[in-house]
Amino acid sequence: DSTEGKSIIVLPFVNISPDPNQEYFSDGLTEEIITDLSLIHDLLVISRSSAMTFKGSKKKITNIADEVNVRYVLEGSVRKAGKNLRITAQLIDAEKDIHLWTEKYSGTLDDVFDIQEKVARSIADALKLKLSPEENKRISERPIDNVPAYELYLKANAEIFKFTEKAINRAIGYLQNALSIIGDNALLYSGLAFAYFNLVNIG
Repeated sequence: DSTEGKSIIVLPFVNISPDPNQEYFSDGLTEEIITDLSLIHDLLVISRSSAMTFKGSKKKITNIADEVNVRYVLEGSVRKAGKNLRITAQLIDAEKDIHLWTEKYSGTLDDVFDIQEKVARSIADALKLKLSPEENKRISERPIDNVPAYELYLKANAEIFKFTEKAINRAIGYLQNALSIIGDNALLYSGLAFAYFNLVNIG
């Protein structure tokens, strides 16, 4: 099977948690999976900004795939209750309208990094993509290997994308709290830079 046509969109994972305020977590998980898949050279991944336009969409999978010109669609749901986590993910071949792979993951927040890595590797396997040693290494990396700090990072991202002064200032507070937990961290500093950039960007 050649790598031609190995293009994918990761649809925003649906938040089915008892608390609707956990949406930052499902959006964050979507973004992290997009990031992991983007590390795979032979896979063309639709950007987060384009993928998020389909959040809450009632369109058929085949129509979405046609709209963004991809063959594969990943969709899923997240249920977070306290520290308990349940994630469902399924990969669809939109051209043939068939499921290629589906999996349910249950665990705690401490397992979230493992789950993200497993999803990326499972998709690579389902699409018969051979990962290089460098790709394997990068997918295994954990820029924030601390769950409380990671949650603050996800909350900050959700606030930044609201593009209001109050929300971005809340994001800065979350990121500074995360830095106080784990110390210097490149991803958290890049988040701060993005937040400050957007304060200027929105005037």
